[in-house]
Amino acid sequence: MEYGDEGTSKEAILNMEKILKNRGVVVDCKIPLYDSDTPRLVFGNGEFNIAVQVEELLGLKPGSNEKFEGEEKVFQNGHRKLIYSGPNRFTYLNEMPEDTVDINDMNEAEKYLKKFLKERKLDNSTYVQDGMPERQGDGIVFTYLEKYKGFLVYDNYLKAVVTEKGVTRLEVSHREIIRLSPEKISDISTAHHVLLENFDGSDKVVITAIDLGYRDVGPQDHNNLQLIEQLPVWRIKVKESDREVRWFGASDGKEIK
Repeated sequence: MEYGDEGTSKEAILNMEKILKNRGVVVDCKIPLYDSDTPRLVFGNGEFNIAVQVEELLGLKPGSNEKFEGEEKVFQNGHRKLIYSGPNRFTYLNEMPEDTVDINDMNEAEKYLKKFLKERKLDNSTYVQDGMPERQGDGIVFTYLEKYKGFLVYDNYLKAVVTEKGVTRLEVSHREIIRLSPEKISDISTAHHVLLENFDGSDKVVITAIDLGYRDVGPQDHNNLQLIEQLPVWRIKVKESDREVRWFGASDGKEIK
């Protein structure tokens, strides 16, 4: 998927920006001109290889130090903990990492993180950075989303906190991607249509990012389905609002709450 000059005209974009500005809505980002027939994204029911992750992240053999806390499966080795909140999501915590990281240099901190992931067999080669890294407390937060054939996959993410001692927190969510469906959705709601229909000026906001991808909006009983299809959605990031991220169906332009 590319945001090029085809589809919605630049003149239409300029007119839309004027209308929104009159409503008190500021667009502080590039507006995608994407306007093409769009496929669904097909997921499978593949799950994490817990045995490999427990060994690589905690240095434990499968089945060691395993317990349940509510519905979460937890493994722990000293100050390191691995928490599974579902078949496709885990959180790694390390209260006392023992590495040395120059967190005053964002590039060095990211280089350290990528090495950390690679050494622990966590492949993020298909992931792209989602926004700029953020300084939070005594660390830096890096967030990545998977990109599949040009489309962002919002449910497949990696979020890490890197301090001067190393990675203290790592959140990973990943669902098995099978393919893009051969059937496509025509008459997709363009970004400018979504903005005009849903930002009426009742909230004075600044729009900082707009992108298109796939997100599980449910409800579906994933456990009883071999394949799950997702429709494309628009993600709009907003400042000066009680909701920093808003979601809209790309097939109908309506907000998903």
